Amino acid sequence: MLTVTGDVKALSDNRAITVFIDNEDNILFDVVPDPQETEVKPLADSEDEFDWLDWTWCQDCEDEPPVFFAAAPLAKPEFPVIQGCPVEMEAVSLELGIPRETIQISIANSLALNPNIQPCQACASLIEAANILRDPDGSKMAAMNQIFNELAPSDAPFTPEMADSIVSAFADHAGDGTQYALVSEYIDAFVKYISILDTGLGAPVGDSAIFVMLKHGTGITNGENTNVSAFIASRLENMETFGI
Repeated sequence: MLTVTGDVKALSDNRAITVFIDNEDNILFDVVPDPQETEVKPLADSEDEFDWLDWTWCQDCEDEPPVFFAAAPLAKPEFPVIQGCPVEMEAVSLELGIPRETIQISIANSLALNPNIQPCQACASLIEAANILRDPDGSKMAAMNQIFNELAPSDAPFTPEMADSIVSAFADHAGDGTQYALVSEYIDAFVKYISILDTGLGAPVGDSAIFVMLKHGTGITNGENTNVSAFIASRLENMETFGI
């Protein structure tokens, strides 16, 4: 008869396995061919210097087999839909060059932060600003260059004092029917465009300032008079408008 030390449990194929760990932390396995003919010797009576580890595995120990449940199917994602202004939404999609679904998600994220946003009004206002920024014949850019060449010539350094004098000049010509009104509206449209993208539409194109300058402001950034681009950059940074 085979004598083992530890707890022996019979398996379905009449085998058992007992796990021991000796004083040097070595794990030992003892397989018993027939538990019916095996004497189980308690650890206290064992002459071997083993520390018993109750780590016996048994195939028939479970009362019931495990039960597996099928996972519920994942729900299909639902995208928010802004109702009431499909024409404006499509126009914004064409202006920004992104799908309407992207705009819808961006607006929904913005509404979560500010539920008072009016998405349809924001879309209409963006298209209005975009129409002002379009300058197919270059007349708006020409008028701006003429004004800045008088107020801030290219050979003069751009300073805060120069920026203040430009603002004062536009204020002095408010409502007099000159080209100052055309140019002030043109400059303000850049600021409004960015503001609408960021606050009304949730910035769906990333950096709104970079986007609008690449789309509508290449005549400014590539112009000969760098004071024009410097002044507009300061207006965009501070989000200031003439309000004329």
